[in-house]
Amino acid sequence: MARQHGFTLVELIIVVVLLGVIGISTFNFLGFGTRIYTDAVARDIQVSNGRFILQRMTREIAGALPASVRVSGDYRCIEYVPIIAGSLYTRLPRSNYTGPLRGITPADYSFAANQRVAVYTITESQVYGSTQRVKRLDSVNFDTPEPGYSEFNLNPADGDRYQRESPARRYYVLGLPVSWCLTAGQQLVRFSNYGWLTNQPDLNSLPGSGVEHRMATNIANDVNIAAQRPFAIADSDVRRTTVELVMLLGSDRTDEILTMHHGVTIVNLP
Repeated sequence: MARQHGFTLVELIIVVVLLGVIGISTFNFLGFGTRIYTDAVARDIQVSNGRFILQRMTREIAGALPASVRVSGDYRCIEYVPIIAGSLYTRLPRSNYTGPLRGITPADYSFAANQRVAVYTITESQVYGSTQRVKRLDSVNFDTPEPGYSEFNLNPADGDRYQRESPARRYYVLGLPVSWCLTAGQQLVRFSNYGWLTNQPDLNSLPGSGVEHRMATNIANDVNIAAQRPFAIADSDVRRTTVELVMLLGSDRTDEILTMHHGVTIVNLP
C-alpha cells in the first residue's frame, strides 16, 4: 500500500493563522493609505475654500470707497461701499455753480439706478449719514459737453452743492453697500441690495429687502476670542486703510482646523 503525504492539522492551523495575519496587515495598510488620501482631499478642499473666500473678499474690499469700511460691534459683520467707476471732474456743483457735475467719463461705465456720486469722503459719517459729500445720481448725459466727458445730474433732494472740493479733483460712482457676516451657525454669508442705512446693519436686520448668498460653511471662528475675530480694521489714516481678515475653516471629513490670515489695503485717494 502506497504511503500518503499531506498536511497535519497543526500545519493547516498555522497556515490559516499566517494568512489571517497577512490579510489583516494588508487591509490595515490599504486602510491607512485610504485615510491619508481622504485627509489630503479634505485638506485640499479646506485650502481651496479658504482661498476662494479670501480672494473674493480681498477683491471687493480693495475696491471699496475710502472711509466706507466698518465692522459691527459684535465683530460678526463687515460692511463697505463698492466703487463702480471713478475719474476726474472738471466742474463740481459748489459755491455759485449749481449745475451738473462735469467730468471725464470713466472707462467702461454705464449708468444704473441707485448709484451715488461721492467727492472727498474721509469719515464713515460722511459716507453713510450725510448727503453733503455723497449724492444720489438721477441721470448721466454722456459725451457732454464734448466726447470723452459726461454730465452727472444729481438728485435735487440731496442738495445742489458739494461741501468740499477733492484735492485731486476725483469723483467716485458708487453701488449699493455690501455686508459679509459670520452667523451663529458658523456660515459666512454675503448680503447685498439692501440699501443705504445710517447705522450699520447686523444679522438681526439683514438681509431686509436685499439678497443673501451663503459663501462658506464650517467657519470655526470664535468672535469672543480677539485673535479669531474674522474682521478688523487694523490701521487707518489719510493715506490707506488696512483690513485684517481671519478665517478658521473646519471640515466635514476631519477634525483639523485651517487658519488663514490676510491683510487688505485700501489706498485712500480722495
